[in-house]
Amino acid sequence: MKFCRPLAVAIALVSPLVLCAQPASSEDEALRRALTDSNNSPQGYIRELDGFLKKYPNSERRAEVENVLFRAALNLKDLDRVVAYGENILAHDPDNRVVLENVTAAELKLRKEPHISRALEHARHLEKLNSVASASGAAGPEEARRRTDEMRSKARALLYVARATGLLGKPGEAAPIAVRSFEIFPNPESAREASHWNAESGNPADAVRYLADAFIMPDTKSSEDERAADRVKLGELYQKWKGSDAGLGDLILKEYDRTSALLADQRMALQEVDPNIKASSPLEFTLSALEGGPLKLAELRGKVIVMDFWATWCGPCRVQHPLFEKVKQKFKDKPEVVFLAVNADEDRAAVEPFIKSEGWSRNIYFEDGLAALLRVNSLPTTLIFDKSGKLLDRLIGFLPDRFAEQLTKEITQALESKPAVSGESGGGV
Repeated sequence: MKFCRPLAVAIALVSPLVLCAQPASSEDEALRRALTDSNNSPQGYIRELDGFLKKYPNSERRAEVENVLFRAALNLKDLDRVVAYGENILAHDPDNRVVLENVTAAELKLRKEPHISRALEHARHLEKLNSVASASGAAGPEEARRRTDEMRSKARALLYVARATGLLGKPGEAAPIAVRSFEIFPNPESAREASHWNAESGNPADAVRYLADAFIMPDTKSSEDERAADRVKLGELYQKWKGSDAGLGDLILKEYDRTSALLADQRMALQEVDPNIKASSPLEFTLSALEGGPLKLAELRGKVIVMDFWATWCGPCRVQHPLFEKVKQKFKDKPEVVFLAVNADEDRAAVEPFIKSEGWSRNIYFEDGLAALLRVNSLPTTLIFDKSGKLLDRLIGFLPDRFAEQLTKEITQALESKPAVSGESGGGV
């Protein structure tokens, strides 16, 4: 059988291998049987597809089969197979970052030669790939996430370089590399790595400092037992350095202040592209505009705010928009009512030609993460906030016979309602 329809794969092993009913070669038939006999399980993929490759080592589908095998090995945490299949993939796709990172991690966990040397080679290549600047003029939560992922990737590549260097018997070289990893993206794993190699290279002061950082930082990946082990190890390192526990508490507090400053600097840098990164309520948001400067929603406190979330691809939004404008006109003499057309398109480049062709007002704002905070899951959605910023009601979807009447009623009630006492609502969502 030839391959043309995706075959469903369980446990997120999304296989590129596909089937369709056409005349099959013996190789096609063997692959079809292997996929069928695997029962969509990682063990089954390894058993059946490994056998297929041994029988057809020069198969045109070899790269695709190896990709499925690699994912199956990852799922099973089979380090030897992760390395074996991953190295085969890297032989023809050396810049595959996902495979490169997972193979490097697996080689290091095996902790023996030649794995460690290969891990160092891969880690340096990963570092080189991550050093390529990916400048972007974009702004908003997506850009902030992209930059965060970029910093995390750079730090992880350096962590692997440090670990491989240290395991090859060069702790003095490994320690500053691990420290650079921590400084690029402060996290408990890099802090532990910096502590370990500083301890191994005879630098107890920095070993204690960085283990204190690992101990005090939020860590969702480590168990309570592992964090307890950090505390015990921290005490041991400090006693070895100072001879007693005296002063350890003060050191931990000092490291807390230092690490908090590092994290604050990181957040500040991200705020340059996403001013809403710390926003937890609607009135803390700043919305970028299609035309003109950004809008700080806090400036609208004391007004009734009506937000209409829409997108260019949303058919009902087009039908609803004239009705939204009709209601807007009803309240044109009420400066205490503000209407905001909030666009939710992922591709913002589509917005300007759309409103030009539709003849809509250019007074458009972008959601900039506000839709997620307000749990806007369908379009169109219209939200009404009272004068204190409290969400009073949401009109989800489009009811052409009732929309204008219902929205008018909601706005009128919002105007008549008594604003919440300061601190009472906080702009609840």
